[in-house]
Amino acid sequence: MLPSLFTACKSTRRLSEDEYLLKRNRVVFEDKSFDSDELKALIRQKPNRKTLFIWSMHLRFYNSGLGKNQDSWLKKWLRKIGEEPVIYEASEAESSANQLEKYLFQNGYFNAAVSDTLIYNHKQRKGFWSRALNPFRNKKKVITEYHVTLKEPYLVKKLDYVFLDERLQTAFKFLDKKALPEVVDDRYNYKILDQHRSVISTHFQNTGYFDFKPDYINYSVDTTIGDHEVALTARILNPVTTTETGEKQKLVHTRYTVGDIYVYPNHKLFSENNYQDTLIASKVNLVYNPPLRINPKLLPSKIFLDKDTDYRIDDARATYRNLNNMGLYKSINIDFESRTPQENNPSEILDTYIYLSPLKRHSLTFETRVESRAYTGQTDENQNVTNFNFGVSGNVSLSRINAFKNGETLKLSFSGGLEPFFLSDSSAADNFFNTVEFGPSLQLTFPRFLLPISQSKFPKSNRPQTTFSISYNLLRNDDFFRRATKVGFNYSWLESEEKFHRVAPIELSFVDASLSGSLQARLDALNNPFLNNTYSDQIILASNYTFTYRKPTDGSQTNGWYNRAKIEGAGNSLRAIAVSLNSRHKPSDSYQFAGVTFAQYLSLENDFRYYRENLFNQTLAVRLYTAFAKPFNNLNALPFEKSYFAGGSNGIRAWRARELGPGSFLDTTSFSGFLNRIGEIRIETSAEYRFDIISFVEGALFMDAGNIWVFEENADREGTEFDEEFYKDLALGAGFGLRLDFDFFIIRFDLGFPLRDPALPRGEKWFYQDKEEYNALVARFNQRNELTGANAVSRYRETPNFNIGIGYPF
Repeated sequence: MLPSLFTACKSTRRLSEDEYLLKRNRVVFEDKSFDSDELKALIRQKPNRKTLFIWSMHLRFYNSGLGKNQDSWLKKWLRKIGEEPVIYEASEAESSANQLEKYLFQNGYFNAAVSDTLIYNHKQRKGFWSRALNPFRNKKKVITEYHVTLKEPYLVKKLDYVFLDERLQTAFKFLDKKALPEVVDDRYNYKILDQHRSVISTHFQNTGYFDFKPDYINYSVDTTIGDHEVALTARILNPVTTTETGEKQKLVHTRYTVGDIYVYPNHKLFSENNYQDTLIASKVNLVYNPPLRINPKLLPSKIFLDKDTDYRIDDARATYRNLNNMGLYKSINIDFESRTPQENNPSEILDTYIYLSPLKRHSLTFETRVESRAYTGQTDENQNVTNFNFGVSGNVSLSRINAFKNGETLKLSFSGGLEPFFLSDSSAADNFFNTVEFGPSLQLTFPRFLLPISQSKFPKSNRPQTTFSISYNLLRNDDFFRRATKVGFNYSWLESEEKFHRVAPIELSFVDASLSGSLQARLDALNNPFLNNTYSDQIILASNYTFTYRKPTDGSQTNGWYNRAKIEGAGNSLRAIAVSLNSRHKPSDSYQFAGVTFAQYLSLENDFRYYRENLFNQTLAVRLYTAFAKPFNNLNALPFEKSYFAGGSNGIRAWRARELGPGSFLDTTSFSGFLNRIGEIRIETSAEYRFDIISFVEGALFMDAGNIWVFEENADREGTEFDEEFYKDLALGAGFGLRLDFDFFIIRFDLGFPLRDPALPRGEKWFYQDKEEYNALVARFNQRNELTGANAVSRYRETPNFNIGIGYPF
């Protein structure tokens, strides 16, 4: 059964004599006004989905579930996860051609014609590469080709409006015409006209006409005014009702003003609610059962609807968004009721009922991550063996929403991890988990700006937040004992649904680092000021600003993108103050705060991601990450916490974290290199192709490239500097992975293979090249240091890097 999954011609073996498997749909037209994928999406009969664009994996699953013993559980399961063959049907092709003509008509090509042609697979002319990739021409497969003749499109020359209700005509005059999409002097486009209708409908709903719908706007088209020109008339209709006698009766549109507003802050879903108390706050009636676990003044501040004003749909939508973004409710339902039955009455009052079902106040979450690195070692007999070092980490968080009855969120977290991480040569390689990291953190978020100015100066739609945080982190291994305390606060807000801002005026960190004797001896031997400063005690007083733009995919759009830009500065203000207070100090000297040298740097980061989906729910995800951090005079090195490293489960996955770079540097004094694998510049790019395998299992193929560098290299760190030939220092890795999608979280398995290692000597960097020079360096190092057996540095061997993570890498 398994061979049938991979045999090229087996996908059609169960077809009858007059049946043909639909291999592909093609759309052929001379004018490229349309994307062929846009038209292909309208074709009714689509071929079986392909994995990696060429392999009908799910069809082969289904076929493997047929035949002998097809009632067995395995074959039933294969048919369930598989996909039945798509058999070509002439009637479906004809319907698709008609559908394409209709779509083209709606886009201004009134005289377009579409014809379908059937092409048998074995009659195709194929080039060399086509024959090489598919030497077997399957006679049971066909291609449906749709030939599109567009001809000249029709242009809209004018657009007139006809109102049956004079009040709507008056309201229309106040519409910002710039908000309307361009229609006149452009190709007739039904989709644009639909948007045009939606903007007008929303405008009327924002002027009190609660019941107005886009269907009340009807377009008539006149094609007789000129050559390939049309005149449009938008008729704004009145509602029509049917009387008891069956007659049609025209009404006028009703205009509504907002009446009483009732909020039910502890509404129970699927249960009987017997409310006992009512409290009036800022014209809002709070109806509840005691106890009321929220400040009565908070909810009215989230409600945009205002009593005794015209109804506005934008206010209703903003109210829902604001209440939803408080993070306090699992269900929000807003209902409107007219006080009197709707009749032919030009003005009525609309009461508002807001039902809020609270979430549980306390929640407990867990996060875990496992990472593995395969490495080569040697036995006492000098035979190469492959071992695996695993790193595990986790985080547990306890959250309390509405902590002080004003919508605050209090979050207490504990994080910890175990990892093999060696900095000095004397570290015991047989110590499985030599690194322990642990730290608690406390975070308090307020749903408003905590500033000494009135909150009324900020639009409620911006969803402002203020967050205070404090954390403590302890990292200890054979070489390094570090204690870091961090306190700070930040403001965040939404400019729109796509644009997000975050400003952190103060982030203060205290780092206390103690080094082992072996690591200190190694640093002293290197006599490198860069490394000495990196691993020293430090104070970091930083400020930063982050701007995020997110354009997600939606039902009408198959691509989306995300960009996060961040700028951060530290120590610059402290340095300026220190210089002004001590004019006799040498400019090259460092200043201290509380007896510790404080860091001074400026960093820029940008994270860009692009996502594109195809018709089979397969996604191509691309990421480009760039970061630059320049240290300045006070501490001519980045703090360890702010330095960049390469590799890891969310970076270049063929290398474990901190095992790559900087640049082409190869530490031939120890061949461990962890001590030096930090940088001031980081550039990484990744591409990942994701495809469905079965219901909750997704496959992925990926390729990563990148590295880290420094601005100025030291004599003992050759090849680390970023220059115009930085591309020669790029590491390249590729691999495949599985994602288990359980809706509420995704478990990810990735196996990455190094393709190009920039640290290897010239002529040996690619995986397929011999490593004679590198192995000779290793042999001389082992001989010089009298290293044998398990203590010896091993010869080069290609080894994969296995990662386990939560969520997508990007």
